[in-house]
Amino acid sequence: MNTRIRFLILAAASAWAVFAQDPPYPASAYTLACDESSRQQSGLGSDLWQLTLGPDGRLYAVWGEGWGWNRQRNDQKRGFGVTRITSRPGSLKAEDLWDYGPGWGVYRPLSLIFANDALYLFWKKGAGRYREDATHLAFSADLGRTWDTGEYRRFTGIPAGLMVSGVVQGESSEYVYVYFARSQGSDFYLARVPRGEIESFASYRWFAGGDRWTESFDGTKPVFHDPNGYLWHIGVSYIAPLGRYLLTKPHYTPHDNPAATQAPESGLSSLGVFEAPTPWGPWTTVHYEDDFLDDKAKFSYFIPTPWVSADGREFWLTYSGRPEYASFNLIRCRLGDGE
Repeated sequence: MNTRIRFLILAAASAWAVFAQDPPYPASAYTLACDESSRQQSGLGSDLWQLTLGPDGRLYAVWGEGWGWNRQRNDQKRGFGVTRITSRPGSLKAEDLWDYGPGWGVYRPLSLIFANDALYLFWKKGAGRYREDATHLAFSADLGRTWDTGEYRRFTGIPAGLMVSGVVQGESSEYVYVYFARSQGSDFYLARVPRGEIESFASYRWFAGGDRWTESFDGTKPVFHDPNGYLWHIGVSYIAPLGRYLLTKPHYTPHDNPAATQAPESGLSSLGVFEAPTPWGPWTTVHYEDDFLDDKAKFSYFIPTPWVSADGREFWLTYSGRPEYASFNLIRCRLGDGE
């Protein structure tokens, strides 16, 4: 079947589910359809899989609580690690570069970005007893093979429990835009920092509304709000052909358990996709579905910008989950025109 026809059929068949409960923002001019026959899975046994584009044109991924891409028998489970993806969907291959820490509940990677000739990795201690721990910043000057983990380098001057939830990808402006939130929370705050000063926490400025950015977190305003919350990560990618930012995240539904700190127990299986002309909005809702694909736990949605079509309408959506989707998962999606 022609790929475009398949997308149109899928869009019509799933239209009833797009707004299964009230989305937080009005409808976008775009709609979303994903082709279930395109689904792929790699990196079995590892979750999260946050991505960034390196200067060599390769995607770099940080994964958590697993074995990376090329698991070997009897390998010890690790807290998190970095992998370089060396090919495109359809024939995916990757090279595991580095890993860190013991296997479960101790460390959690948050986001990855290339800037200032280095890879930067935001992370935090991951077990429940570390919920109020600050975000740490690691960096690698050799494209992920060795790291200064930044155990001593962490954000200060912001409320306890507020952590990095995502970093804008695919943009080449003078700033890096970083989102902060509490896991399972509803409000997202935005900071920006010059690309050459990402290690200097004193250089971060907080969005305070309009064209105002403030040195102190006090007075900042949320740039995104979803009363249905989220878990751990959001993805935000700049889609250059459209001149729009796409934000992807899960949300809790009436049949989920937001009090559960682990994804399988929470029931979280949803997908929300939003778009805006700037990283701070105003946002509209492209897609808001309570059970995306099925009712299995899913999170860490991401749109890798190198895998976006020339017109910005088709792309690969990546996601992870527990336990069925504790891996690097892919599905091809397309933006259509709304009514």
